[in-house]
Amino acid sequence: EVINNGYNSEIFFLDINYKQKRSIGFVGNLIPIKRLDKLAYILKLILDESSVDQVFIIGFGNLKKQFEKDLNDYAISDRVSLLGKLSQHEVADYMRKMKILLLPSRNEGYPCVVNEAQACGAMVVGSNVGGISEAIGRGGAVVVDGPEFEKRFAQRVIELFNNPIPQDQIKESILSKSWSKIVSKEAQIYH
Repeated sequence: EVINNGYNSEIFFLDINYKQKRSIGFVGNLIPIKRLDKLAYILKLILDESSVDQVFIIGFGNLKKQFEKDLNDYAISDRVSLLGKLSQHEVADYMRKMKILLLPSRNEGYPCVVNEAQACGAMVVGSNVGGISEAIGRGGAVVVDGPEFEKRFAQRVIELFNNPIPQDQIKESILSKSWSKIVSKEAQIYH
């Protein structure tokens, strides 16, 4: 029996008072394994082809300065908010503003950030590594790693803007993934 980590449904939840605009975001460490060395290029491709209101980058790491330089080189730094490290409550507030969370990682375990974003109503576009596909379920899209990955990833984000996944489908993909549901499942196995 495989039991993944859950998400805190008392922090990460959809709040109808937040109006989700055409905003995208990234939440994680600013490191190579998260493909931060290519994220600015992905963002440029998305911003060139789609009218995105806001881009939120939440996290810190050793690629921060290079990422800022890449944003400047692509002339998109004025459209991207680098927010640094935030509390879980602050992250949840930004996730409620996101239409799509980006997770272009080169390697992952089971990323809880996917379910946290989905609980806040965001779709997720991720790479097909580790447990990302399993975490996303029907609440987003998965892009196969390989040639032209960045272009295909950006295109999938644009497609989801134009044809969003219904909120009930996103909600369905996380119903059994809150910590309370995970703990109940663990208790059933022990019994």
